[in-house]
Amino acid sequence: MNGLSRIVTGTATLFITLSVVACGSRSEPTSPNRAPPRPVSPIPTPATPPTIPAASAPEYPSVIVAQFDLQQLGNQSLPVTEEGGGGTWQITGGHYYLGADNTYAFGYDINGVNRPAPIGKYVWVDATTVKFYLAPDSYPASSFYRERDGLFSTGKIEGGTMTVTYEDWLDFELEKYTLSH
Repeated sequence: MNGLSRIVTGTATLFITLSVVACGSRSEPTSPNRAPPRPVSPIPTPATPPTIPAASAPEYPSVIVAQFDLQQLGNQSLPVTEEGGGGTWQITGGHYYLGADNTYAFGYDINGVNRPAPIGKYVWVDATTVKFYLAPDSYPASSFYRERDGLFSTGKIEGGTMTVTYEDWLDFELEKYTLSH
């Protein structure tokens, strides 16, 4: 995980396509009086233009049973240009990868490079609702996620579209994903 962050201005809704990718924990929520920064954490979110060479291969669940691919971030279709840390980059995709063993991987594609990371476990609440939890050791200093038992996001699936709402709604926007596998 690369600990990248991203600055978001305005309010938007993110729509994710059914492709699951894992991600790590995020920083504490920010004040509602300023534009929320993207979290700095093990979650593969873009903070600055990634310049670190990929030292290791992306990590996926051993058996992927579903893949959701990002279609819309906030109210914007992809690609979405971001800036921060003195540079600009594009979010060209994003994925949730669901494993047969109830693990998942999550990540955004930055400038066309897929960056999934293992995040934790997912639990089906009912036939259309899935909750994504961070691995317990990924948020030890975060009272925000400790208070939520590691709940990272909730996906509502209708047809082949999953709308993802994040617990940390100050740093993450609603996303829409489409089932691709």
